[in-house]
Amino acid sequence: MQVSLHSVYSGYVREVIFDGTLYDEVLAKDHRCYQRSEQKTDEFNSSSFYAMRTRWKRYHDLYEEQETMNVDGVLLQSIARGLGNMQNISSIVYSPHQHAIPVERKTLRDLLTRGALPGRLGKNRTTSWDHPFRQLIGAVFMSEYAGIRQLTIEAPREGHSCTELSLEMFRFPESNDLLAVKHLFRRLVRLNFNLSILNTQTRDLHPPTNIDPPTRQLENLAKVLGAAQDLRHLSFGILDWKHLHEPMWDGGSIPEERSIVDFIGLGATWPKLRSLRLEGIYAREQDLCQVITRHKETLRSVIFAKSTLCTGLWIEVVNEVVFNASMITTFVLDNVNEDAGAWSAQADTRTKRRYQPRQALSKE
Repeated sequence: MQVSLHSVYSGYVREVIFDGTLYDEVLAKDHRCYQRSEQKTDEFNSSSFYAMRTRWKRYHDLYEEQETMNVDGVLLQSIARGLGNMQNISSIVYSPHQHAIPVERKTLRDLLTRGALPGRLGKNRTTSWDHPFRQLIGAVFMSEYAGIRQLTIEAPREGHSCTELSLEMFRFPESNDLLAVKHLFRRLVRLNFNLSILNTQTRDLHPPTNIDPPTRQLENLAKVLGAAQDLRHLSFGILDWKHLHEPMWDGGSIPEERSIVDFIGLGATWPKLRSLRLEGIYAREQDLCQVITRHKETLRSVIFAKSTLCTGLWIEVVNEVVFNASMITTFVLDNVNEDAGAWSAQADTRTKRRYQPRQALSKE
């Protein structure tokens, strides 16, 4: 808010980086759990119960402040007012990692990292449907801000506690939720999207609400991506594909006229699309060929990375690019394989995925 109200500094802001990590409820409300989590790291050598209790109390207070801002709408209103005063912002970044601003570094220097799960500090957390990132999206919608051209959902870095953006963010309990997300996506020119797909209903600590099931979440994702008709550059990556329900995602229950990529929102047509990167995709040969065919007049660069064909051959995808998409000048297959339908969502991916080395095809 101080920056947004400054007569000079407010005009220099071009990008908002949203720290998606959160203080954990269990750690904040149980000092014994906090102590056990500290003991699992090598960062806290003090054996003093009083010192640990002091650290936990600070963590608890920060958690309470976090929840108050979220529930009372302070975060939503603050962001909306800030956007009204900073009209040059064109980019939003969701970061799954903790970013400590200078004024809070002293407070956080000896606390557990935000985003860590109690007792499982090596595991990643995923966003729930009511994650505060929704407040940022709501603020863009509420303020009718129309200047966002780039959205980046960063992938997690290995070995760091983080909070991955998950499919649960596309649960829309309110009638305006879909409209708000569409408003953000509608004017995007560049989208770098890394999405974690996890079936997390069994560990949902919130009381039952009228929220969308996973299949509806996928439909919402497809609607949102389809609204981004100004897209020129799209990078889309799926994390944790193995957690998808096997009956739906082994391809057996999907009608012949439907594409697997339709279900993850990639069945849309973007009339201005120039570059496309898909990573972690599980699809049929015809699915990817159809994506290329729909955009062959505008695409200049195509990359498929860490992806599996359940039916068909990659050579046919290459042929589609070489013979039927003359405008594509750069085509890259980076660690891809063919599985002939044998791969399943619950299979051991370490033995099933036999990725091929990176192969690049350039056309003059």
